[in-house]
Amino acid sequence: MLLSAEPGNINSVHWAQVSEPSGSGILVKVHYASLTPIDGKKATGAVSHQANENCYGMDYSGVTESGIRVMGIVHRGACQNYLRTHPDLLWPVPDHWSLEDAATVPLAYAYAFYCLTIKAKLYSGMKILIHEGAGALGQAAIAIALAHKCQVFTTVGDVRTKSFLEKLYPELKEQHIGNSRDMTFGDMVLSATNGKGCDVVICNVEPWLKHVSLQCGGALSIIIDTAQIYNQEKFEFRMNSLINDRSYVIADFSSIFDFAKNEEFKVCETYL
Repeated sequence: MLLSAEPGNINSVHWAQVSEPSGSGILVKVHYASLTPIDGKKATGAVSHQANENCYGMDYSGVTESGIRVMGIVHRGACQNYLRTHPDLLWPVPDHWSLEDAATVPLAYAYAFYCLTIKAKLYSGMKILIHEGAGALGQAAIAIALAHKCQVFTTVGDVRTKSFLEKLYPELKEQHIGNSRDMTFGDMVLSATNGKGCDVVICNVEPWLKHVSLQCGGALSIIIDTAQIYNQEKFEFRMNSLINDRSYVIADFSSIFDFAKNEEFKVCETYL
């Protein structure tokens, strides 16, 4: 298992021998596991974490004892040889996918479903702004939103990335892809919606751009901040951001693993 001997010291990250996991769940031999941005921040000490959170990885791919190729999600510790996982957070890998490719999919799509279906109550025809559309979460959210016939706006950091998204999602309108590095995306959204704004905003921009992102939300909209908890950045929230009955939510996908406290896990597994 990949562990930190000294949390916050990246030089202490090492492979350690651990016993084979016991208990309930399906035993999987892990072939590939993905490291998330938050894993990097934990390893370097950029964000704080508890001593029992010194392992890494959430999504993975591998093979079950019966030889079935699978991909899935665990709360933490996907970077190990074997793990036992909840059967409702395990999915078969399509025949035309490699296990390497499959390890990059579960967390991004589970997180996107969590934001769009659990938090935002997704329905057809919604107007949705998805920041950093070329990222893993952004690509998954765009794919889901387009599949539900929503009007999608997104942002990228440069022209090359914009071209990548246009090829990946031909349904995206060129004029609906804005710049995530300055405030112009706000004008783009408000102009295209005749000043009404979007129904949903998935926000992970820098703190100085969050106020612009909040203003992109229309009446009764929900703004889902996927960066605040993980980045722990100072952000001065202004009460006028909640005019027109807007809602502001700080998303924490890992909360679905707290089975004792909420029903979101059951809802998430239904969609996935």
